[in-house]
Amino acid sequence: MSVPPVLTLDVDAVCKSFGGIQALTDVSFEVRGGEILGLIGPNGAGKSVLINVVSGIYPPDSGTLRFRGSDITRLSSHMLGRLGIARTFQNIRLFRRMTVLENVLVAEKRHLLRPFSSVLGFGTRRAEIEAAMAGLARMHLADRAEQLAGTLAYGDARRLEIARALAGEPRLLFLDEPAAGMNERETEALKEDIARVRGAVDAIVIVEHDMELLRGLASRMVALDYGRKIAEGTPQEVLSNPQVVETYLGGARHA
Repeated sequence: MSVPPVLTLDVDAVCKSFGGIQALTDVSFEVRGGEILGLIGPNGAGKSVLINVVSGIYPPDSGTLRFRGSDITRLSSHMLGRLGIARTFQNIRLFRRMTVLENVLVAEKRHLLRPFSSVLGFGTRRAEIEAAMAGLARMHLADRAEQLAGTLAYGDARRLEIARALAGEPRLLFLDEPAAGMNERETEALKEDIARVRGAVDAIVIVEHDMELLRGLASRMVALDYGRKIAEGTPQEVLSNPQVVETYLGGARHA
């Protein structure tokens, strides 16, 4: 008898509205340990709102969120970071006047546990620098450690944001449109980067419009439209779903 996969995240009937606009309606899905889950949908489908709810930026109006079996529905983003949920953003958010290394050091787990500390205020131990450098090396950024983050090329800035998110040793990582603005060569390199870091976390959720990127990474997909889940399954199943084809892929079948 097969053992069911461990659930990293359980989203159960989550609803969220802003004024009279219903952004999410009864959204339910699971993120299983060891997987990369692709979250797709047209602009305005509720993808980023969903990530903001799960990461504690917005409280849900109703529904339940469980992370590794524990109810996290009403926890703040800071508390969720401590528990092991990390994310990147559509718009890159780096400390542009700090070096690449400093950007990773301030996100290191010790600073999550002591939020008022800083690299300068508490000093930096050799072990922390070594760990940060190892994270940069994993993202091919070690040779840019002393470079100001604001001077990085676009693709490298995206990599740094992922390295910084991983510095907190998360169990669940959300990547919000990581390939946005990248050319074909940069996207292919990003795919290799994400595949390489998947062993550092329990699970990854990627919000993305680039279907080829997701085809090469995701084991399952969830599709949203107008704040509702319209499909869930393997990439083949979801991208062949008539409702997904009609509402998201513009009638062009991507099977």
